[in-house]
Amino acid sequence: TLNILTLEPRFEQRLVSGVIDNDGVGSLALEPEVTETLLKALSKNVEQMMGQRLKPILLCTPILRRHLFMFCERALPQLHILSLNEIPTSINVQSVAIVADSTNKKAA
Repeated sequence: TLNILTLEPRFEQRLVSGVIDNDGVGSLALEPEVTETLLKALSKNVEQMMGQRLKPILLCTPILRRHLFMFCERALPQLHILSLNEIPTSINVQSVAIVADSTNKKAA
């Protein structure tokens, strides 16, 4: 079983909308409060997973994988970033936590 972190769907969509394509070289442009929220939430969950002796893995869309890897590689080098298409269907996946956007608390 692969224990993973996932992104709350609306938060993941917000991150995807921050991907900018500049002549084939993409970058992730996020508002400062979104950047801070993402980093704090990931840090907290990585620490909890490591405390449980689990390898911290974030599962995301293929569009975000490279950008999130570059975003996290200095601050959270122990966090592994995988996209959905990198996990064989024969592997059981269990979500340990969902990373959500605490800056967007509007009532739905």
